[in-house]
Amino acid sequence: MLNLFEVSELKKMITSETGAELHFHDTCGGQYFMVTQCTGKAVGLIWSFLKEKKQTAVFSEEECAFTIK
Repeated sequence: MLNLFEVSELKKMITSETGAELHFHDTCGGQYFMVTQCTGKAVGLIWSFLKEKKQTAVFSEEECAFTIK
């Protein structure tokens, strides 16, 4: 899981590097994220960011949504 500061950092990075928006959802079932313009660059940035945090993303097949593992 990411804290709010990390989420903010990831959101800013995705927007500045790709122009896409990262939507963050924090529910009692856990966190999940959606990217408005899912490009290879956006996915790569997400993977790199989470790797630094020793975490990984689990992407859905149907849309650009992911959870953190």
